[in-house]
Amino acid sequence: MDPITRTLLDTIERLRSTAPSLEEQLDAITASLTSAPRIVIVGRLKAGKSTLVNALIGSPASETAALEATNVVTVFEYGAPDRAVAHLLNGESIAINTKRGQVAELPADARSINYVRRWMPAAPLRDYSLIDTPGLATLTEDNERATRRALIEGYEQTKNASVDADAAIFLFDTTPRRDEVEFLTSLGFTPLNTLGVLSRADGFAQGALGDRDPFEQACVHAETIAGELKQYLTTVVPVAGLLAETSHTGALTENDARDIARFSQRDDIDLLRGLLGTVEEADGGIERIVKLIGEYGLFRGRATAAHGAAALNDWLIEASRLPQLKDIINRTITPYARLHRAGRIIAGLEQLAYSHPEHREAVRNASHDLRQHEALQPAILLMDLKAVLKENPDSELVDMLLPLITGYYPADKMGLDRYASGYDIIEAVRQARVTLQGLTFSVGPAEEAAMITINRALDAVERAGEALT
Repeated sequence: MDPITRTLLDTIERLRSTAPSLEEQLDAITASLTSAPRIVIVGRLKAGKSTLVNALIGSPASETAALEATNVVTVFEYGAPDRAVAHLLNGESIAINTKRGQVAELPADARSINYVRRWMPAAPLRDYSLIDTPGLATLTEDNERATRRALIEGYEQTKNASVDADAAIFLFDTTPRRDEVEFLTSLGFTPLNTLGVLSRADGFAQGALGDRDPFEQACVHAETIAGELKQYLTTVVPVAGLLAETSHTGALTENDARDIARFSQRDDIDLLRGLLGTVEEADGGIERIVKLIGEYGLFRGRATAAHGAAALNDWLIEASRLPQLKDIINRTITPYARLHRAGRIIAGLEQLAYSHPEHREAVRNASHDLRQHEALQPAILLMDLKAVLKENPDSELVDMLLPLITGYYPADKMGLDRYASGYDIIEAVRQARVTLQGLTFSVGPAEEAAMITINRALDAVERAGEALT
């Protein structure tokens, strides 16, 4: 067990012994702490959110009970058996009758459902839970209202109805619109636990029939967006959602590969005529193939299909860029999602001092111990970064907080070369303190609180630097 989780659990158990009447609340906090961090998928309607969720979960389509819940927030978690529960706005919970190979209907009107909780025995969900959301800025606004209610309003009210997301994957197909960026900001994450995905990269620019590979152009565009939105996103990854879904859910069969291979003898112009309906298709299969692997898969992958379904599936996996996305999620996003969750746990504990004033002293003592504990320092720094970004996104403290959170070695934490000398580290700490002192009289409440944490972190870095001299 990692030091952060161990420290939090130990503190919760001590608080439980001194405040037994808080058992129910502490049980809920413990359950949240010991479960996988939650990553929410957000974006406009038809941005490919559900397609990406299916690909990331990777459950074989034939073995999954489908759920018609595209217009409600759905939390996918690891668990067996495969089951689902709808949590209504009135606090009621209703089990959903799911059956393998069939589409289950919601047990109530979507507008009365806060969110749906879905358990699946899918291995990827062991590492992180996924939250699929309706689209933003829809014509009826019902979908956007449902997303905001569960992710923002519920979180701020710190009630059980909140889905408590710890990180976000933000999908867009071209350039994010202003309302999308505003919604992303309202989620309250930092660039460390927010990832951008340029969906439908296989159809970018002129698509499969363009002079340049659409993925090449999508990569260039993704880098541009990542630079423009660096204060919101850690990076932007181009992905072909349909190729990822088909290749990761067992949807492709040998019969499909044989059907696709038949088109390998036809040139691009002839295939295009078939897509446009200007030539008669004897088997009518071209539309079905495009629904399965898209135009890019048909035009660029049909030659590989002659080698069988396994070879084509491997090509689809590589072409989709989903492995690169998974790597970034596991290596970059998930660790900071865990830090965010730790901060959420601390905030939840501190809230108990107000909701249960009879235990205020015990709760505040526990909170104080956590905030002073060295193991929790990265989580506290992330909490401060989140608060500072909300108060003043252009604060000079942001550039101080980021390396202190992301750095592994003392030199990293000061923005120095990893092998910098102890004297260089000590000097960098001194300069940082001079900068902090100059900001003392011109900061807001969040910045003032962050400066206390930064000074504490600088003390630890300075001690490490002294040990190297």
